[in-house]
Amino acid sequence: MSVAKVLKLAEHRDRRQYRLAMTRALVHGDPARRILLKHLAEVADLTGSDRVAVVWIDEYGAGLVHPHLILDLLSDRPRRFFSSDPLERAWDLGVPGALDDVIGSARGRVATFAVALGSDGARGWFLVADSVTRRVRVDEQRRDRLMFLAGEASAIVLHRDLDAEESETARFAGWRVLEDLEGYESNTRRSEVVGRRFEVGRLVVGLVEDDLVLPDERRQELAERARESIHRDQDVDEHEALLLGDLLHAYEAGDLPRLATVSLEAGHAAERDDHAHGALEMYRCSFEMAAALGEPETAIEAARSRGRVLRRRGQWAEADHWYGLALKIAERAELWDLIARTRAGLAVIHKDRGDLTAARSGFEGALDAAGSAKDADTTASIYQDLMNLEHVAGDLPVAARHGWRAVNTASTDATRTQCLVGFAWILKELGDIHAAEDAYAVARETADDYYYRLYAYDGYAHMAALRRDPAAFDARAAECDALGWRDGPATAKAEILYFRGVGHALLGRRDEARSWLEKAVAFAEDHAFEVVLDNARQALADLSGRDFEVGALQRNAVPIRSAAPHDVRDGLRAMRDEVLGALSA
Repeated sequence: MSVAKVLKLAEHRDRRQYRLAMTRALVHGDPARRILLKHLAEVADLTGSDRVAVVWIDEYGAGLVHPHLILDLLSDRPRRFFSSDPLERAWDLGVPGALDDVIGSARGRVATFAVALGSDGARGWFLVADSVTRRVRVDEQRRDRLMFLAGEASAIVLHRDLDAEESETARFAGWRVLEDLEGYESNTRRSEVVGRRFEVGRLVVGLVEDDLVLPDERRQELAERARESIHRDQDVDEHEALLLGDLLHAYEAGDLPRLATVSLEAGHAAERDDHAHGALEMYRCSFEMAAALGEPETAIEAARSRGRVLRRRGQWAEADHWYGLALKIAERAELWDLIARTRAGLAVIHKDRGDLTAARSGFEGALDAAGSAKDADTTASIYQDLMNLEHVAGDLPVAARHGWRAVNTASTDATRTQCLVGFAWILKELGDIHAAEDAYAVARETADDYYYRLYAYDGYAHMAALRRDPAAFDARAAECDALGWRDGPATAKAEILYFRGVGHALLGRRDEARSWLEKAVAFAEDHAFEVVLDNARQALADLSGRDFEVGALQRNAVPIRSAAPHDVRDGLRAMRDEVLGALSA
């Protein structure tokens, strides 16, 4: 055999191993599919097949084959079409009935091995292995092992449906999206937006629950109904209309890769509006689709995004799970930019929970990965994270170096705005209130992300308290309150409760300060925000002291001075003039 052929065979073997490893990473977060994949890999070895899958057919439907899990060793994007013919023939043999077709009567398949696994009453389940190359018939020893594996697979999929039936009997597709209405029943605008997202979101959720297969005419019918419902509402802004239209178009056309991508965008839109349940549901659907389609980048972004929302809600274990899943996929795909961002997300969890040593190590690892990625915005975001960490650790000079580096490294307006919000607080700590106020003024006008908008508005109000300007403080605090932060992200709520209390204390309002700080303590205790909890308890202790005016709270009232370098002050003032000038033009 020539060297060229040997190398080609080695490359072929390596690609098969890569596809198996990637599939393992994509299903790692699903225990049932993870076990199924182990069985499918052994089936592939025993039969010499290129593709192995567990599929089902709706016994009362159109006879379409729904792939529940595919291991495709021949294609990076799993081939999703399966003929029903060998499955029906296997079913006719009885359950468990095994069809060993080495001639290949199915479309384009040279050899097929299919086992009828059984029925749950609505779905007929099958194990199928096929190949584009000829093979010999399976011998008795291998057949016995294959039937054992089929039995193991049957136990998993049939019990899966029984468990789901017990837990979801009172639910319907997309119901979690409607949870964003809780507490906002009288808010007409929010009800309309959530209602429209539900109209479209439930179609996507339903498709995911059907393993991404639905008859064309049914998809078209459902899409048209949703489209008509949305069009009846005259109060739809242009961006929302385009996004919902893209979702419906991809759904109707059966363009699954596009639907996964647009579902991710829909999650971002819901997250920006602080519709956490809708965001989580769309991120989940995007991930499920991307994992099934073999689209690692979309799957990683969806998992990271879901982890971020859960982290902001203080759901630590769930957040760690989704960030960890994203990291596993990113490392398998060697996507260094996403490796860096995911490592940073995991490090933020450590920071928020008070483990600064683990957080610092995580950020350093993220920065190393960002260096390999050579992406400016990724590097900027990690410098910002390091700035926040050193701020918590009390090393302001180091924090300031990281913060200014982040602002200057960012290559997009969105990333620069996020960096400005954090850097403004470091400037405040250094005593340069005017420079900090400029940074907040820019950020609150340019922030698209709801999370950063809250911080910008609250920080802008706090600057007024530091300048002992009660009128400006009250007016700016009211503007922040209008954003609805009380029902917003848990991490932001904890910090706003604390800093609102400190603001009132700086203005000499002892009773108001105590009320806010007590709320901060209670909320931080409930959500295990250790840093906020310690700070709020200390502030309450200071309030109770005899010398309130000279207590430790007054450490927040740093001397106002021009502490920032001239290029920083001049740069921030130029940015403020540009943004405010554009708004008034």
